[in-house]
Amino acid sequence: MNGYRILGIAFISFAIISCGKNDLSQDNLGTGEEGKNGTSPGPAPENKVPELSIWHWGSEKRPYGINNVIMDEARMSETIDSYIQNKVTRVYGGYSKIPAHPIQKENLAKWNRKLKQLGIKSIYLIGNEQWIYPENRQMMIDYILEYYVKFNLSVDVDAKLQGLHLDLEPHQLKEWSVASIHRKRELLYLLKDTYRDLRLTLLHYGMEKDEIMADIPTWFDEMSAIGWASEIEKYNWFNDTMNYINGFTIMAYELASIPTIVQRTNWERNNFKANIQIGLDADEIGRIWNSKSAIINALREINVQTRAPIAVHNYTTFMEQ
Repeated sequence: MNGYRILGIAFISFAIISCGKNDLSQDNLGTGEEGKNGTSPGPAPENKVPELSIWHWGSEKRPYGINNVIMDEARMSETIDSYIQNKVTRVYGGYSKIPAHPIQKENLAKWNRKLKQLGIKSIYLIGNEQWIYPENRQMMIDYILEYYVKFNLSVDVDAKLQGLHLDLEPHQLKEWSVASIHRKRELLYLLKDTYRDLRLTLLHYGMEKDEIMADIPTWFDEMSAIGWASEIEKYNWFNDTMNYINGFTIMAYELASIPTIVQRTNWERNNFKANIQIGLDADEIGRIWNSKSAIINALREINVQTRAPIAVHNYTTFMEQ
């Protein structure tokens, strides 16, 4: 990485004190792939919800995966129209390695300019749970330098990516299912260190204003699930984490009850002033949610009851319904 490379974890020692298309109104190393077969988008119903953040993954097969959208002018316009009608304000884009591709990066820059002109943030969506392990941390830093930092240093201000959205889930590690409670708690501390190292990387390159958001499940605050020694320890973990990230998107997945979703996100919302979003999964339509209308109604009702910002995964699925 030459001048862009950060020399190992020694750098870290400088610690710091992260639908029909119009239904809503609102590689292993961060591949941006979501991997389902494509279908054609359908008509748009009338249901609306407030301003929306979206996970918009890439896909090799689905035409409205974000990697395919930004490479096709017609799809780009169609998708942006959908964003506008659905009041999308934040796009967590699975752009994968496009930012380093000599030709495709120009399409990404054009896309980012279009979104910024509309007041929509284009944010780089990445994740590899293996980065949590200290021995893989330099690999993570190198990846961020190659596909985020270098891109942002090479384009004009309106074409820049505006932050990172981290899909780093320690519970996806092979060891999690057999790990002791003590080990699970250790893994969460490693996750916090990972957030720290990413924030330090951005700071080192003068990107202190770039936001970092992170996905978490609904149960990181549960004493029995993580083995927190006390309420104070749990609070301190979350509070310390807020030194490095701007907020969490709580993945309220596998929960079909709105009261349950509200209750399971209550602790984070009540204890922290950071950006705490509540996200539902459109890929659960037909399984957890009876229909697209049902998940739209749920998003609206959750926002009404909590006044929390809302998010939906995966926007490609909404566009294909």
